[in-house]
Amino acid sequence: MKKIKQILLTFSFVTTGILLVAALYMCIFWPGASVTVKLLWQILGLSALCCLGNFIWPEGEVSKRGFLVRLLLHYIYINFCVLGWGIKFQWFFWQNINQLLVMCAAIFLVFLIVTVAVAAMDKRLEKEMNERLLQFRSGEKE
Repeated sequence: MKKIKQILLTFSFVTTGILLVAALYMCIFWPGASVTVKLLWQILGLSALCCLGNFIWPEGEVSKRGFLVRLLLHYIYINFCVLGWGIKFQWFFWQNINQLLVMCAAIFLVFLIVTVAVAAMDKRLEKEMNERLLQFRSGEKE
């Protein structure tokens, strides 16, 4: 159940990030463009595809090295998804170095924000659970 909640949370964060990036990106490279319904479905599809990367994270503890390896693999997976999806649907053209650089910077920024936000929420949940456990244990001793 926790994994499903985390995936849904990640989906909402990623979708929001993609929408923000798409809006800014279009302002920079295609200021006169209009959005079609196809683009909205493409964004939702990409968000779902990106969330599949959450399955590389095991339940429970991982070593610091294991965490860093998984984080790097997840980042590479996200780049592969976004760049591949973007080329497939002609969101940008890989021959245009400026578009490619902006897209890579945007991927990094969204990945960083989503990763930090999810980690902060997990940390807060862990703290709340530990506080409740302490309350429960102190109630048992009385």
